[in-house]
This record gives sequence, C-alpha cells and structure tokens, in this order.
Amino acid sequence: MSSRSRGRKFLTLLFVFLLVASACGKKNDNNAKGGNNTIQKGGGPAATSGDTLASLGSRKSGTQGGTLTLAGEQEPSGYNWLTSADNAAWTQYFMQNVWEGSVRVKPDGTIVRNDDIVSSIKLTKKDPLTIEYQINPSASWSNGDPVSVDDFKFTWEAQRGDKTTQKDPQTGEFIPKYDAVSTTGYEDIQSVEGTGKTVTVTFKKIFADWRVLFDPLLNRKMFQAEGGGDEAKGFNDGFKNENVKPSAIWSNGPFMVSEITPGQQTVLVRNPKYTGSRKAYLDKVTIRWITDASQEPAALKNGEVDVMYPQAQLDLVQQVKQISNAKYTLAFGTFWEHLDLNAKNQFLKDQKVRQAIFMAVDRPTLVNTIIKPFSSSAEQLNNRIFFPGNPNYKDNSGMYNKPNVAGAKKMLTDAGYQPNQITLNLAFRQPNPRRQQTVTLLQAQLAAIGIKVTITPKPDFTFLDNGDFDMALFGYTGGTVLSGNSSIYTRGSLQNYTNTGSAEIDRLIKQSNSELDPQKRADLWNQIDKLLWDQAGSLPMWQNPEIIAWNNKVKNVTFNGYQGFGWDMADWSF
Repeated sequence: MSSRSRGRKFLTLLFVFLLVASACGKKNDNNAKGGNNTIQKGGGPAATSGDTLASLGSRKSGTQGGTLTLAGEQEPSGYNWLTSADNAAWTQYFMQNVWEGSVRVKPDGTIVRNDDIVSSIKLTKKDPLTIEYQINPSASWSNGDPVSVDDFKFTWEAQRGDKTTQKDPQTGEFIPKYDAVSTTGYEDIQSVEGTGKTVTVTFKKIFADWRVLFDPLLNRKMFQAEGGGDEAKGFNDGFKNENVKPSAIWSNGPFMVSEITPGQQTVLVRNPKYTGSRKAYLDKVTIRWITDASQEPAALKNGEVDVMYPQAQLDLVQQVKQISNAKYTLAFGTFWEHLDLNAKNQFLKDQKVRQAIFMAVDRPTLVNTIIKPFSSSAEQLNNRIFFPGNPNYKDNSGMYNKPNVAGAKKMLTDAGYQPNQITLNLAFRQPNPRRQQTVTLLQAQLAAIGIKVTITPKPDFTFLDNGDFDMALFGYTGGTVLSGNSSIYTRGSLQNYTNTGSAEIDRLIKQSNSELDPQKRADLWNQIDKLLWDQAGSLPMWQNPEIIAWNNKVKNVTFNGYQGFGWDMADWSF
C-alpha cells in the first residue's frame, strides 16, 4: 500500500492487513461504466472468534491457461517481505501466492485456515495457551520437501526477536539476529514442537491474536542455501531484487517466480508441483513495474495490462470509469488517513498545542473537498481502531468532532502563546495530488489560529523513522489483528511516531493483548481510543479510496482490503 503499510518496521504484511476488524458491503454505483462496477464501504463483523478455525471453502470456477499482465506500482527491493529492509505491501501482494501459510483472510475479514497447508488449527489449552496444527500431508515445496514441523520452527525462530552479541553503536542495544519486521506474537511463544504432521505451539503468555501466526511459512533449507549455509544471513540479506535467482525462491503456493528483470518486470508461472486445491488457472502472470500510476489507465485501455491497482487519485478514477472494456471496484475499506503530531517538537510537546491543532482542523470540509468527489458516502473517521459500520465502532472524538477555531485560539492564548509564535513543518510523501491538496488546506486552517505551516514534501517514508517532521500526513492499513496497534500507541515504541502516550494506555494495551474474549478486547480498545483523543497525537481523517480495475475479459478479481490485492490470484482467469 502506498502509505506506510502500517509501518515498515513492526508488522508483517499479514498483520498489516488485519489490524482493525471491519468488512465491506457493496453499494451500486449508478454512474459506473463498463458494467459490474461497485463502490464498497467499510463496516461488518467483529474479529474472528472461537477455538477452531474454519475452512476457506470452495473456490471459484475458471478457465485453464493464458498469460495475464499486471501493472505493478512498487518494485520489490527484495522478495523476503518479512524483513524491515524489504517490507513492502506490493511484494506481499504477489508473493503470498508463492509463500503460503496456515491461514487466509476472506474479503469480509474472517480469518480461516488454509486447507492446502494445514487441515486443522485448534486451541487445545488456555493455560498455558496451546495451539495444535495438523499439516496437510500433501503440502510440499517446489524443491520436493514436504511442509514440515521444522517450517513452523524456523518461522518462529526468525521472528521471535533473538539477539546477536554485537551492539548497535548508536543505540547501545544488541543487534537482532534476524532483521524481522515484526516479532509480535512470536516473541510470546515458549516452544514449537511436533512429530509427523502434528505441530504443537505453546505460549509463555496469552497472545489473543494467535490465529494469524505462521503465515507465511518459511523453509529453513531455502534460507540456508541463499545464505551460504547461514539461514540468518539468507533471511536478512538474501533474495534481493538485483541479484536473486528465481530458482532460489522455492514455492509452496500456486505460483512460482520464473523471471526477475530489475526495473522492468517480475514473472510468475503456475507451480507444477503444487498439490493444493487452488492450482492456478493462469499459466503466467507478468508484473510490469510501472511506477508512474498516471500511465496505468491508458495501459489498461490499450490492452497493455489486464489488471491495475494504483493509488486512487480522483483524475485517475475518472479515467478508469470511462474505459468501456474494463471493470473496477472502488473501495473505502481498510486504508485510512491520519495527521500525526511529533511531540518531540518544542511546541508540540505541549499537549495544549496539540489539542488546539485538533480543534482547528476542519475535517468535515476536508472530507467534502477531498474524499466525497470519489463517493457521496465518504465520511470522517472518529475512531482509530474500528471503522464505521463495524458493531464496535464508536465516535470517541468528543470536542474534536467539529472544528472550533475560537476555542483553539483561546486554548493557545491561555497556554501563553502569541499569534504567529508557532511555526511547524508538515511532511508528506510525494508525488500524491490528493495529499498535496490536503496539506494545502491544512496549512490555511492552521493559519486561522496563528500557526504558520511550512509544507515539506518528502521522496520516501524514511522521514518517519528518522523523526524528521513536526506534522505528517500519511496512511495506515487496518485489518482484524487488534494487537497490531500496540506498537503504534505504546510509549517508547519505535513505531510511535507521535511520541505521545500514557501509563494508562500502556496498561490497557497489555490487558487487551491477553484478553481472549473478543468483545471485552473491543471494549478495551475503545477505552484506549478515548485516551488517544485526549493525547492528541494522531488525528484520524477518513478511509482512503482504493481502486482495482481489470479488463472485462478477466474473471474472478475480488477486492480484499484485509489480505491485500492479489489474494485470489490463483482464481484469476480469462
């Protein structure tokens, strides 16, 4: 996803797509061109519950054969997206068809088991928390290895947070053995054991989101081969775009990588050794790396590409709607915009200044100007954890629901600030016309309360990790894994870009992560959200529009805001 798939350095992409429980219900777009076009709005059921995961179920029918060309927006720096260095949404979008794991996520947000890898997943004991996996006897890797207990062990070892004996000269902390983008959940595991096709995972403490672990599964021998016998080296430094050989990327999924031409394309072909029930209908998928999204509608119209998933800019969406031989889905799902305030700034460390900014931002006007041109059903977001339409969604915004310029001015005056005393920069990643328009309007809104804003476009998102901003406009991708919010809102976390928080918030987050009752967890997170509004560190704006479009000859393309674009690529056909 375009805007920090909920942080490059703290979550695997499955966690990234599963952070907030919601689902999509369809709404017809009467003005759509090309037929079978929909606008989807967030909402739906709460997170998956129960001690046993259900099956994904039957697949869609399709026609065998054919080559499809996909417009790719972000070329991988490396194909192991589980590292902090190479964690990128676009890599996960297609590689989830190469490296499969124990679970899948349906378009409604329900977490189900992947029968092609495991035949059952069940909670067998709550104290200590113990989960049993039964590996599908026919599940195998493209090199001939069966999917095994050791795949589960290595997946845990690579992401549990082991340290080396060397210290980082800047932080003084021991350097991780594996450069894992996330240790969430895996660090809570005591042991992974098993015999035959039975895997038993025992936890040191309760991890409420146990259902989403072990996706994808990793083959130790594959990483050893890539690392010259050292699996940690293979994990950290292997599979880089500029020098990886496609044959080094083994597959346990319906596709395998057959060609990598840096700067041009990545080619997937049907995995001939795949034994699962979802063998790819297509013979080949060629991913053309088109980094300028404005070129994609013309490429789709002219038949140069068959499927596209660009950032949804208004002019681009309007172009897609006019393509007579294409279908599309415009979704307001799990991708949401927010304005972050960095409390390390000399002014923003004052909670009153942050609260005054929250009061001054006219979110209703911003939604009407920026988002409603996509769909009249767009609305401002008043909760960081749940989306409108979800039964757990509550408007916790209080006095920030509507702008109050007079109140914001008074708050600054009472706190001892003079008009035009405060100067702040506002960062966003360029190019992004929608965000450019948003920050320009924010600049004017804050000028109304005497705060001068300098707009500072950035070429990438490293400014977030470096703390090189006063205010930042970017997006997160939500899902159904509530624990994924922990690193964002816990004090001292590297992913807490606002540097705000409280002891009470930290306590409630820990309590939530060990609460197995889904409704009690949701209630705890709504308590946390109320406290976050008072902290005034991150201001929710709206659910961002997303668009996927395809040639009307292509069948079975389904938007999924949870597992991500490409989740059903094996079902695509002509």
